[in-house]
Amino acid sequence: MSVLGKYKKQPHENLDYDVSYTKFFSKRTDTISTVSVVADPGVTIGASATLGLVFKVFIGGGTDGQTYKVTVTMTSSTGVIKEDEFYVTVKEI
Repeated sequence: MSVLGKYKKQPHENLDYDVSYTKFFSKRTDTISTVSVVADPGVTIGASATLGLVFKVFIGGGTDGQTYKVTVTMTSSTGVIKEDEFYVTVKEI
């Protein structure tokens, strides 16, 4: 598992976050088969899409001052499973 980053958003924002698998697949012949997302309670997972080797997911909501973990699990066409996570801190400005 790898930590992709730490991000900030306001409670009412619904922002998109990208997970790039370009480097992961640079020496592989398989492709992305499925991607799933799980987030800590309190934020909302919105629309998501795989665009080539990039997975995009929208995250909304959250409580001011709280940090939420988002876990993204990708399964390749050959059954390889890669799990990554990032953190979103909600801060009212």
